Amino acid sequence: MLDRWVAPSSVVLCCEVPETARVRIPNMLDAYDQPVFRPVGCRDSRSHGVTLDLCADPLREGVDEFAVGSLPVTLVRLRPVRVDNAPNPVDLDESLAKRLLAYYATMT
Repeated sequence: MLDRWVAPSSVVLCCEVPETARVRIPNMLDAYDQPVFRPVGCRDSRSHGVTLDLCADPLREGVDEFAVGSLPVTLVRLRPVRVDNAPNPVDLDESLAKRLLAYYATMT
């Protein structure tokens, strides 16, 4: 996630996902409004999506990522957090844009 999207006083939404929840691989519709997204190909045998490590140069895969369908709001907890200074600030600047283009160019 880009640092400019995280306010100093933020809230993290947390929930325990029940076994009956529909967990799936994130797709392009989940990320249509995101400037950074690492799609998983149809022929890929992964059981999860993949984030991008935006602090790496060159960019590389980050942690596993999942999408969940509708959940009862009673399962969602709000956790207030304070983010004074990001340890590795990441902005969508020209440098990151070039690294993203180089990374996406390696995908087939």
